[in-house]
Amino acid sequence: MLSDHEAWLVERLSRVAPSLRTRRMFGGVGLYSADVFFALIAGDVLYVKVDDESRPAFEARGMGPFQPFADKPSMRAYYELPPDALDDVRRLRPWVEAALRAARSKQLTGRAKSTGALKSTRPVKSKNPVESKRRKSVTQAPERRKRAVD
Repeated sequence: MLSDHEAWLVERLSRVAPSLRTRRMFGGVGLYSADVFFALIAGDVLYVKVDDESRPAFEARGMGPFQPFADKPSMRAYYELPPDALDDVRRLRPWVEAALRAARSKQLTGRAKSTGALKSTRPVKSKNPVESKRRKSVTQAPERRKRAVD
């Protein structure tokens, strides 16, 4: 169940973020547009995804990064949304669009890594000990045969 303030934030964002949905996580609320995680609410503060291109606009407005624990480093991937952006859909839209772009870009980069599009050409060593032994036995098989013949 969302608090009144969380519900108000979600209602504001739903005006500009298509297919907005929420999910409780880590004592806060994760916000998704379709399947893209682009924002979170923690301690009644709305943080949106940033990248190197959008971060300067947040810093210019004096907004800071999400810091879940006082004694830990901040998470520079999410910055507090300027509060006045929530007053008007025209002001809110560019901030949310930038957050969605940053989140989609990160999501695509993550998918490319997982599908191998960004992998190097070096052979991958298996962390599975059975697979490693199997690979060694296959590569060593010709030597064993040669020794057996000698």
